[in-house]
Amino acid sequence: MTQGRAKLGWIAIGTAMILLAAAGGYAWHLVKRQGLAPKEYAAHLGSASVQFDDHGIPTIVASDWNAVAEAQGFVVASERMWQLDLMRRKAAGRLAEWFGAKALDHDKRLRSEGRLTVVAKSVEMLPQSQREFCEAYAKGINSFIRAFPGRWGIEYALTSEQPEPWRCDDTLLVILSMADILASGSRDEWIQQKWRKVLPREWEEFLYTKEHPWNRPFFNVREKAALRLPPESLAIPAQPLNGDELAATDDMVATHEAIGSNSWAWRGNSGAYLANDPHLGQSTPQLWYAARLKVSNEDWVAGVTLPGLPGVIIGMNPHIAWAFTNVGEDVDDLLEERLDASGTKYLAARTNGNEEWRAVEVTSELVKVKGAPAVTIEVRKTHRGPLIELPAGSGKFYSRQWLGLIPGRLGLPSRELASVKDWNDFNSAADHFTLPAQNMLMMDRKGNIGYRASGTGVIRRVDGRIPQPALEGEWAGFAPPAERHRMWIEAEPGKVSSMATANQRMWVDRYGHNWYGEDRQERIVSLLSSGNAHTQRDMLEIQLDVTSRFRRQLLQWVADRGVAAAGREAELKSRWIRWDGSGKSDPASFGNSIQAEKLIFKVLIGRVRAHFKPALDEGDRYDWDLDRAWLLALLDNKGSFGLFGLEETSLATSVIQKIAATEEAPFQEKNAWNGQHPFVGKVPLAGWFFRTKKYDQYGYSDVVRAEKPDHGPSVRLVWNMAVPAESTWMFPVGQSGHLGSRNYADLQGKWAAGEMMKVLPAGF
Repeated sequence: MTQGRAKLGWIAIGTAMILLAAAGGYAWHLVKRQGLAPKEYAAHLGSASVQFDDHGIPTIVASDWNAVAEAQGFVVASERMWQLDLMRRKAAGRLAEWFGAKALDHDKRLRSEGRLTVVAKSVEMLPQSQREFCEAYAKGINSFIRAFPGRWGIEYALTSEQPEPWRCDDTLLVILSMADILASGSRDEWIQQKWRKVLPREWEEFLYTKEHPWNRPFFNVREKAALRLPPESLAIPAQPLNGDELAATDDMVATHEAIGSNSWAWRGNSGAYLANDPHLGQSTPQLWYAARLKVSNEDWVAGVTLPGLPGVIIGMNPHIAWAFTNVGEDVDDLLEERLDASGTKYLAARTNGNEEWRAVEVTSELVKVKGAPAVTIEVRKTHRGPLIELPAGSGKFYSRQWLGLIPGRLGLPSRELASVKDWNDFNSAADHFTLPAQNMLMMDRKGNIGYRASGTGVIRRVDGRIPQPALEGEWAGFAPPAERHRMWIEAEPGKVSSMATANQRMWVDRYGHNWYGEDRQERIVSLLSSGNAHTQRDMLEIQLDVTSRFRRQLLQWVADRGVAAAGREAELKSRWIRWDGSGKSDPASFGNSIQAEKLIFKVLIGRVRAHFKPALDEGDRYDWDLDRAWLLALLDNKGSFGLFGLEETSLATSVIQKIAATEEAPFQEKNAWNGQHPFVGKVPLAGWFFRTKKYDQYGYSDVVRAEKPDHGPSVRLVWNMAVPAESTWMFPVGQSGHLGSRNYADLQGKWAAGEMMKVLPAGF
């Protein structure tokens, strides 16, 4: 009997292996059918032509820009159709149609804001030239979908789905999704206001500072009294530090992504360069699609765009090059509404004491769910935005006043940007970049440098960083493009000039904008100022820089004040004193600095939380992008930790002891790159085939090469304006989105090694 069962077991295993081999063979057959051969492009692009280099990057040539856009749509779809589909569905709130109930909460949140209606109205409001450009791109995508059924990508076969026709609406959805990443923050503000309400004003201004000790804004003057410490009368009572404070499982402080886009222009006798390395979420396929687009030898552009958008977003043409970093402007507010007893009317305005009540606009949307019945959700809106109940079940409603939900605020200026020739042209094109607001840096062939902020500014009556009563918080209007900040630096013979943006505060105004500290910009400026004969390789070395002034100062503070016993504690202290702040020269000390930062914040925020007792929900952590700014103020002012009831020697000694007793994996391994395909770790077996290599990363959120496993530099660009043919770029994975393509991940090794390749092929 036992032998019979064993025999049956081996038969079952053998059968399973045969079926698995057959399935694998079929899957490999599907993989090999992805992508097109050169002759297949020629048969479907009409008068346009395309040539690919060894890394799958196309040069597309056509007679006019609309024809270029149509060919570009076809080419991008042939390599990234699944990514295109995923991006538009995520932005539209339609993931549950493919992935079932697990995506339903995401879809309900987006659909409850009426985004599809906003996008449809915005398409109708596009200037004619932009709409034609957008529709030509959609035509190219749809031509590929129709002409090559079953060759859209193996993901479609694995999910038993197929793509719908692309529309211009979908292109604006992609833009809206980027605005969601770069220009939304009301949910964070909701959490922050819970802390703000219970903190005394002086503590709130300190913990939610709008200042940074190293900030040097481009426009207007800094406040004179910056980063004031709370008075001693409001200090937390002194008490000995206990082990429980360091051992708490709650980190207290929210984990930030590696916000880190950098751009700078430098001109000197040795050359003229514009560098850009935008930082975004990492994935496979990568976010950007590189391309060279050409109408004539005098009318071309090379650069990167997002799949779903025609033209080039960051690039160079025969006359200028341009770069982007995020402004972080606050254009997303929560406004507390006053509803009547029935919940069907809201207080819309008050004039001379007279109240105007309007009906809440109510519509419904059907959310389809794979494997389950469709769900109907109610969309409720005021004229200020969609209504959100916070917290759920509380009976308190807020309008979300977000620029992205106002029809007509989504533009598509990539066609105009491709052909700009000078500063005036550049500004005219930039005026159409309405959302999200960006720091746009440009350099022309003469080495002139220009900066301007794009985007739509909002005119406020009160601070938008905290939820406000609706009548007070409603925006008074919008700042037109002509009023956006800009600066021009004329090239002068023999004179070195430079400008750098890295998400720092660019200007001072009454209400300010969100920004992420000065660490990176301060480091970039110091490196650019270190010589007057920089080379193109120097520009790349700055992009790869992993030195932190803050981390060096933090560990030296701990080492200077802490008492270390013999052994590992003494070794750590000695090493920290000698450390230069570089994550590459001593990654162990760099990792120790991250441990020290987390431990100190855990103690400080834990004491604030315990003393002022904020009424926080589980998981609500202190969250502020400038938290290192006030920690720097503490490090710079002897005895200032007494505000938290702490004695400095005790705190520093405890940190040394804790780190010495903790065994952690090497920092660079814990921080290894992990921008994998969405199937990896989520789709059994199949996901394994989509994985790409992981490699060590030495950067962190406060260094120029800001990187974490799933977030970091998404492309490296160095435009050589004196010799454009020498311009270089590099990407973290590969150009193709097809698993079987040789260009699926062929650039990973070069990226990890800090190599670059030329943008323009010979004879371009």
